[in-house]
Amino acid sequence: LDATLVSQSGAIIDIHILDLSAGGLSGTVSAPEPLYKGQVLTLVFVLPLEDLTLIKTEANLILVNTQNPDSTVLRIEFSKTLDSRQRDLIHGFIVTKQLEMIRQLKGWGMS
Repeated sequence: LDATLVSQSGAIIDIHILDLSAGGLSGTVSAPEPLYKGQVLTLVFVLPLEDLTLIKTEANLILVNTQNPDSTVLRIEFSKTLDSRQRDLIHGFIVTKQLEMIRQLKGWGMS
């Protein structure tokens, strides 16, 4: 999945989501925009459910790892104000993807 971060200055940063949970995500960015722990950003992404679902929330940047020169790894925590329905949709998406992975690994449901 991909998402967009918007800084308080209005800078737009594309992020590739590596790990998603109901509480936040981690992902990689290659943007030159300076990012720092504690920064508040707006996060926007679409969950590819039966109906595409737009998730938009404030988020807190809790880790910035710049050890890789090609990309920066971020850990982002969703705001506590994230709508509980949206949080439930994120959790449902994760469970669905986990079940799909298990089925693929076990060969279940495959012809």
